[in-house]
Parts: sequence; C-alpha cells; structure tokens
Amino acid sequence: MIYQLKPITDITIWGGKILNEIRGLKDTKGGTSWEISFHPYGINEVIGLNTNLKELLDKDPKGLIGDIDKEEVLRLAYLDADEWLSVQLHPNNDYALNNGYDYGKFEAWYIIDAKPNAKLMAGTTIESKEELIEAIESGNIEEKMIYHPVKKGDFIYIPANALHALGKDILAIEISTNSNTTFRVYDYKRKDKDGNLRELHLKQVVDCVDLSLLPTVISSDDSVKNELIPLTQNEYFEVYRVNIDEKFTLNNIENDAWYVTILNKGLEIETIKTKLSENLLVSAKINSFTIKGNGSILLSRTTK
Repeated sequence: MIYQLKPITDITIWGGKILNEIRGLKDTKGGTSWEISFHPYGINEVIGLNTNLKELLDKDPKGLIGDIDKEEVLRLAYLDADEWLSVQLHPNNDYALNNGYDYGKFEAWYIIDAKPNAKLMAGTTIESKEELIEAIESGNIEEKMIYHPVKKGDFIYIPANALHALGKDILAIEISTNSNTTFRVYDYKRKDKDGNLRELHLKQVVDCVDLSLLPTVISSDDSVKNELIPLTQNEYFEVYRVNIDEKFTLNNIENDAWYVTILNKGLEIETIKTKLSENLLVSAKINSFTIKGNGSILLSRTTK
C-alpha cells in the first residue's frame, strides 16, 4: 500500500512560517513538522485508517519495511527556520546507546526554499578538542564554523558527530535515521518558555565530536528527466531526486519501503492526487509504482 500521513507540528523557538504558508495556514509559526516518523516522540497517524505507523509496523514489519530491522526505519521531517538553529551535533550509535540515549543520528537536508543570502554551517576549522573547548569558553565558536551558501534544490549529508547548524530563512526536508538525540554546543543565549537558558550539552559534544568531518553542499540536477539522480548513498540511507516528465515508474522494489517527498503541485502517485510538500510511505509489499505529472520528487530508502 501507499500511505498518506498526518503531519505532527512541533513548534520551536526558531520556527518560521514558510511551510505553513505552503499548506495554507497563514500567520502561523511552526518549526519541525514530523512527516514520516515511527519514533516515540512523534508517531504519524495514517490518513483514512484508524491506526498509526507504529501499529502498522508491529502488525506486519516485513510487509511494511521489508528485510530490515525496525530500528533501521527512516524519519522525515521539515525544518522551517526563521532563526538559526543551535550549533549542534548528533552522536553515532555507539556513543548514544552506551550512554543511555536514543540511537545515533545521521541526516541529510534538501533545501525546499531559501531566501537570498541564506546559509548553513557544516564542519569547523577547529582542529583539536583543546581548541574546541577554548572556543566554547570564549563564546566564539560561530567564528570557527564553516559557512555554506544555499539555495532551493541544494542538498547536504551530515554524518553523526559532525558540528552543524541550519541557518535562518530556510525550509528544508530532513531525511535521517530514526533518532531524536541532539547535543547543543551553542544556542545564542536563547531562553525557554520559563525564562531559563536552553540546555547545552558541552561534555557530550567534546566527548564524541569528529572535527575531521567536513560536509559539503551539492546542487541537485533538474535537467535529467525520469531517472533516479543520487544525492546520497551512504551506509544508512539513500536519497534520490526524480524530475518527472509526464510519467515515471519505479520497478522491482518489493521488500523495500520508499519514502516519497512531493516537491511540486499536480503530481499523482497511482490513484492518489498528492499535495505540494506531502510525504508518503510506499510499503515493501509493492513491486512497482507510477507517478504521473510534471515536477520533481525525492525518493528515500534505508540502505541494505
């Protein structure tokens, strides 16, 4: 089956309005919109069925996600940033599980929209943990980060343990492993709703940071039609862009769950008329599916 899902809005301190304006929710701020998630923090309900993704997974794991472990499902979420997100990292599985956290997190961002001069941080010029501690104590870690200008259609893969931050005036779709663990190292002295400075995780960052990781931004190709254009094929997941000219069929996909992100209006997946910004889950029982129309999509799946 192909499942349409009910998004879960998580209003954040840095949240913007771009996604809500796309979805017709004027003058409403958001932040993170969990689009396809099996994670306990936010489990999506299935539209038209009296169930959610976790219940579907428990009932028929092989039929839904194929021959992978339940922990290997992906999580898709929009990040709608009106302000900079914190400078942060996500731990790898070893550190996270050995220290009582959720699973580690590996992620990628596809830029849905960005205002002129938008940028993000990924990687740092800092070369040692001693230098990192000095930057933390002096409050100038921003100056040590590597900045990347971004525009609509750009893409970046950010492995665990890499320092990074999404910039303001950006709407991105985040494709990641199934985790919600984040360690913040700098947060612009922002306060929570109770007036307290938001928590930082300085020890954890110093413990697990990999200063050699220098993620880079790539621009996706919109000229190639009806082919899988790889954006990342890493150890944990794969992401492809497809530019559809009238019709595109993905064949021989049985035993794989595919996560579909709709980038344009007017696309139809089998008999489902999709909406701009919608994310759908194609179950592992399906051997092929066809998308009709003219526009682009992202296709993601767990790496086997």
